Amino acid sequence: MRPLLFVIGAALLITQINASNNMFNEYFKRGMYECALDYLKNIQEIHHLFQKASVQQQECHAKAAVTSKSFPMTRIAPLDEYIEKMRQEEEEDWAEKTTPGRA
Repeated sequence: MRPLLFVIGAALLITQINASNNMFNEYFKRGMYECALDYLKNIQEIHHLFQKASVQQQECHAKAAVTSKSFPMTRIAPLDEYIEKMRQEEEEDWAEKTTPGRA
């Protein structure tokens, strides 16, 4: 997940940088300094959001690695049923992948 997030973020930033160089230059050449500054601030905010998202996803990935896949029962029957269904589907998928002769 982290590499995919990085690739998406990098692609967006590259697109923004290519566009921002042109837009920043256009704003600056026309003396539209407030627009140029706002544009740079927006790019910086996007950069910080991607940094924050990356850190959060790394933390969640680390938690997922040490958290059991078994869920405690809740007081909400439909949620318990849904979680059990997901667990069974995952076990079936795993069994299909590990059974010889099945592809």
